[in-house]
Amino acid sequence: MGSACEKNAKMTNTLFDLSEDDLISMLSDMDFNMIGHGHWAYVFGDTDNTVVIKVFPPLNIGTSEELSFIKKNPLLRFADKMSLKWQNISWVNSLRQKAKFVLAIFRSSKNSKKLQDKSDLCVQGYERCISNGLMERFPTRVIPNCCVQLSLKTNRVLKNYLEQPKKIILQKRFKDNELLLNVIKICAERNDIEKCRRYIKMAIDYQVNMWRLGLVSTDMSFNIFENVIVLPDNDLQLHDANDVVNSQSPALWFIREKEKDMAAIFSRLNHGLYPDLLFGVDHGSVSETARKLYNILPKGNRDEVVMNYMDLSQKVLMESVFRKNWKMVPHSDH
Repeated sequence: MGSACEKNAKMTNTLFDLSEDDLISMLSDMDFNMIGHGHWAYVFGDTDNTVVIKVFPPLNIGTSEELSFIKKNPLLRFADKMSLKWQNISWVNSLRQKAKFVLAIFRSSKNSKKLQDKSDLCVQGYERCISNGLMERFPTRVIPNCCVQLSLKTNRVLKNYLEQPKKIILQKRFKDNELLLNVIKICAERNDIEKCRRYIKMAIDYQVNMWRLGLVSTDMSFNIFENVIVLPDNDLQLHDANDVVNSQSPALWFIREKEKDMAAIFSRLNHGLYPDLLFGVDHGSVSETARKLYNILPKGNRDEVVMNYMDLSQKVLMESVFRKNWKMVPHSDH
């Protein structure tokens, strides 16, 4: 097994050192399966589990327009709320994603220019992080879109969208147990709450350190547990950068929105609405990430871990804290 792992590691390193033409030629000889997708990204992994390709097509399954459409329809609203409560049941989550995909296809033609611009911005987030050294310990490369040449196991409708962006992301594939969310789950199952606390603080500190470089992850749910992985030396490494901006104006807007979000969350907490407040359809709220923690942690200690996350988030997601840390240290565009 060790030799197989070493072979995969060497192959991965080789891929990231190749010229663009040689790289695309090598990728075209590989088979890729879809292994996940979010609001913007569609992620494909090769069958040897060495690399992943992230594509940001002009097809969003979580825009405010679609969420507004869902809220106006009682049946869709009820289904969305129920799927949030039972999001760990695979068939519920799958049904929810398929419904949103159909809805996104229906609405994409009306917002094609806007969605294309957002697709470009997602890739720029990776370019910013790479140039600032935030991905130097996790092989990541921006390459021309070569989806038309790749063996991607997906339907024809989606593949047509995947071929539209100018650039895509190539990354080394990490293991599920390296994702910070899963690392915290393992620690909680071992009743090592102190370690959970330490990882949560490290993840929040990581965000603040990004501010000091002039970068802000504008994930509205402050999803710090699925955006980073834990390296063998227990350091954290960013792997998801599609929402990273380098301008103070959108960064300030994000911080002000999150400061209001945390005030609303703690107002409900003070009225004794925990844990019910986690299961409202609050898209774009920190409560979404708190709910993910709550759903995966053992009952005996989940409340303590979730509250620790929300307490630390409230102390950091403040305009005064952001202004104090914004571009505190010099950074260079390599």
